[in-house]
Amino acid sequence: MTSPRPSQAGASPSSTESPSALRVRLAELDEEKDALESRLRSLANERRKVVHGLNAVKYPVLTLPPEITSEIFAHYVHDPHLGSPGRDPQGRGPLALAGVCRSWRDICFMTCTLWASLRIYPDRSRVDDFIHLLECWLQRAGNHPLDLHIFGCAKPESTVPMKIFGVISHYSSRIRTFSFTLDTPYSFPNVKIQGRLPLLTKLDVNIIADELDRPRFMTAFSDAPRLRQVRLAGASIQWISLPWIQLTYLEITDVSVSTCLQILKQTPNLEILDVFLPQPDTELEPLALRPLALAHLHTLKFSYDPEGGLLACLILPALRTLHLRALKRDGPSRFLALGARSAWSLRLISLKEMRAADCAVCLRSLPSITEVEMDVPYDQPTQLISLLREDSTFLPAVHALTIRDCGPEISLSLLTDMLESRSTGGYEGMAKLEYFRIFLSPDVSEAYEEEIHAWLRPLTDVGLGFIDSPRPFRR
Repeated sequence: MTSPRPSQAGASPSSTESPSALRVRLAELDEEKDALESRLRSLANERRKVVHGLNAVKYPVLTLPPEITSEIFAHYVHDPHLGSPGRDPQGRGPLALAGVCRSWRDICFMTCTLWASLRIYPDRSRVDDFIHLLECWLQRAGNHPLDLHIFGCAKPESTVPMKIFGVISHYSSRIRTFSFTLDTPYSFPNVKIQGRLPLLTKLDVNIIADELDRPRFMTAFSDAPRLRQVRLAGASIQWISLPWIQLTYLEITDVSVSTCLQILKQTPNLEILDVFLPQPDTELEPLALRPLALAHLHTLKFSYDPEGGLLACLILPALRTLHLRALKRDGPSRFLALGARSAWSLRLISLKEMRAADCAVCLRSLPSITEVEMDVPYDQPTQLISLLREDSTFLPAVHALTIRDCGPEISLSLLTDMLESRSTGGYEGMAKLEYFRIFLSPDVSEAYEEEIHAWLRPLTDVGLGFIDSPRPFRR
């Protein structure tokens, strides 16, 4: 192929050139044009071969049966949500998968389980688009049971919450888990939902209202034959009707002791109870502190009780697991009285935010306990470790021990001596310690962490099961 001459490339013919020179130039251009067209045809043929080769490639991820692909998608999808909770608004939901290719989109739309769980954060800027997307999302779930969580419903003048509940009411017969928070008191759609919750098993309600607010009484959940687990917080306890007698799990937050007792009298079949009582109850009367037996309760999580009113009246004969946090005043004596009334046989106890002396009193009353979890006491951090090392009658049956919030105030030599005596069965009648777990306080150094590992390594080499907990978040 003849290359164009630099002086002539892109230049127009000069009127001073002779006809013979112009004919020579025209021949050169025709020759160059034919060469370029031939090159283009060659490139086109080569391109067709490459495209054909790519089309023939079988990508493993696209050749899997749709059933396998949908199962993989189910493991990918986690915490899908509509609206923005302060992170990626799309998240790990099915919409991210559906946007990859047509094949994946078809599989996503046909897999109902990918759309059956949803966290809803109301979008007040584009209400109509948000409600339409919510309707489409729930339709994609088909007949699969729904797990729905609604957060941060808006101000009283906003219509977003009621529109959301209006859409959800059409799918109430398929709701399995329902969690919602109302920031303000306004009418809940009782009529649209009541009596239409045959699959509801878990309910989480939180109403944030001050003393002047008067939310409408919720009766929508009074007829839910499968409801077993309930969490109530804020003003919701005063404004909701539930089938209390059928509940087996109950979590109550920010209530008075008297209100808690009123509820517990209606829940004789509870198996797990989680109670948070941060405020003194000025309305609690001595006559209200009558014995209340919960014959099926095997797990109690109890945080605070300034007056000790709740512990003073419970009877828990079936209790096996107990989590106590911040017992005040005569809490230890009430704990001992509770144990005497209940004649329980605890297996696991967890103590947090308690004085060393109070911990020792509670633990000494439990010679049959096999698992103990405790914070490092703030007043005498080595007292309990010394008791475990020196007193064979203190927790003689323990085979699993967890210490939380451990820092440099703990003597590593004392800790190691205690673990050695316990893990080797150094005393007659004392169980062998099999597992030990430690949680470090957030401010410990990496050097201290390495020092702990060095001290404990000889014990782990001879059989002590040491569980290395993840380091806490350090500010």
